[in-house]
Amino acid sequence: MRTLAKRRTREKVLSAARTLFAERGFEGATIRDIAWQAEMSTGAVFASFDSKGELFAAVLESDLASLRTELRTDLKRSGSASEDIQSFLTIIYRHYASRLPFLYAKLGAMWHRDPNLEKFFSQEEADFRSMCVESLIAKGLGNMEHEEEVNRACGLAQLLWSVHIGNLRLLARKQLSLDNLLTWLSFHIKTVLHEYR
Repeated sequence: MRTLAKRRTREKVLSAARTLFAERGFEGATIRDIAWQAEMSTGAVFASFDSKGELFAAVLESDLASLRTELRTDLKRSGSASEDIQSFLTIIYRHYASRLPFLYAKLGAMWHRDPNLEKFFSQEEADFRSMCVESLIAKGLGNMEHEEEVNRACGLAQLLWSVHIGNLRLLARKQLSLDNLLTWLSFHIKTVLHEYR
């Protein structure tokens, strides 16, 4: 019974935090405001999370779990490496296009020196790069037994990560519509993969 109550408290805090982080960003949302939104005391928030950074990392992880479900459901890996990566990124961009305020808060938090956030963002980047390398290798654009080719694939994955973050910023700032972003995406991927060959 106590475990169920703790879980409900945690979910209520996460829901309030998700709303306020999307409205105010990481800096603007305070633990006091999140507690008020959740109709709880700040002590109840700190009973579930040690810091605002840990709380936001939990909100980000929850969103990423939702995105992973979308990827498992919708990702098509039947084309070339370029098509696979485009499919992967299209799902991500569609996901965030429906959550622009949250995306904006997420991007703003990437520069904070909070250990919880740094751990989350490092893992997110590693997962992204791993998916890209797997796709490149699976499509015959490299050989896992040749260190030089693996290193090249890893370098391309890093470059794709940089393009990806830039595209997310354009989307969050509404400098490109989703449709225009997807058009640019095709060009970006082809340009990066051209360097691979």
